[in-house]
Amino acid sequence: MEVKGYRNEALMPRLTADRDNLVLAQFDIMKLIPADYIIRRALERGDLAPGGTVVEISSGTFALALAIVTRAEGLNLKVVTIDIDPCLLWRLQSLGAEVHVISEPDASGSIQQTQLRRLEKIMAETPGAFWCAQYRNPDTPASYGILADYLATEIGHIDTIVGTVGTGGSMTGTASALRPRFPDLSVVAVDSNYSVTFMGCDDAATPECKYYMDNMLGLGSRVDIAVIDHTQFDWIHWMPFVEMVAGAHELHRNTGLLSGPTGGAAYKVAQHLAVTNPSQTVVALLPDSALRYVTTVFNPSFVDKLPQAAQSAAPRYISHLSEIGPDWCAFSWAQRSKSSLAAAA
Repeated sequence: MEVKGYRNEALMPRLTADRDNLVLAQFDIMKLIPADYIIRRALERGDLAPGGTVVEISSGTFALALAIVTRAEGLNLKVVTIDIDPCLLWRLQSLGAEVHVISEPDASGSIQQTQLRRLEKIMAETPGAFWCAQYRNPDTPASYGILADYLATEIGHIDTIVGTVGTGGSMTGTASALRPRFPDLSVVAVDSNYSVTFMGCDDAATPECKYYMDNMLGLGSRVDIAVIDHTQFDWIHWMPFVEMVAGAHELHRNTGLLSGPTGGAAYKVAQHLAVTNPSQTVVALLPDSALRYVTTVFNPSFVDKLPQAAQSAAPRYISHLSEIGPDWCAFSWAQRSKSSLAAAA
């Protein structure tokens, strides 16, 4: 595979053993995998011309990954985003991206619709522009076959894989590629309590934390995402923001690894599963570095302002979706479709 401007190895995570049966797969930017794959496939198919323009809606690391890839490939990038972290904004602009910041929702209160209208305007004004559409592009999950190959080769047998679900591409793609190798694989998703992805609800998160969930994390969603294959998941863990932050701090204390709150969430769940299942090999995906969280998640003044709640060593296991609450809770999804569970709810 030819990769310009960054090394092939940059796509793959560093593997660290936290305990005998827990492997941490930490990325600098996990979204480099789909960004690189989507752009290469678009160029190969002729959907994107050399020197052309790429457009996308993204408020997180997919935008940054696209900026790195498009810069290396000599392409232009236009990103529609929300009020993002100043460090991320600076990095996008430094890499040559044209950034359109949307700060106000439309009359119905939907900022997503405002973003979409801006993107449509950019597309109309930019002939030949290619929209990545990561939320519905089948190349998003397909790209993670390379990660599945790497994990299976480097680790060997895997019993459980744990990861957070934002767009859902990483977990859907990695799980579907690993299952033929490991038929008994348990796939565990971590989501926000009030994300709609696995039917969380608005009253399942404290108002104080909703802002941080909406504006700081590449985790959870307020709209359904087409690339997520819900039948890939065996267990769902819903985790509040304060627990995610605690997990990120715990990860650093235990291993010296600095990861964002999504990595902290995956680590906390994976550590619990590794302790309770000592004979099984558990792998946790830590999606990005903590660079953009140094002034927030790892700033004592920020942490002190978060709602003070007792941190849990284990989730509250629930038997029905109506029992999802503002705490860390877990449910046996059992590879069912979202529609079948919604009908039974």
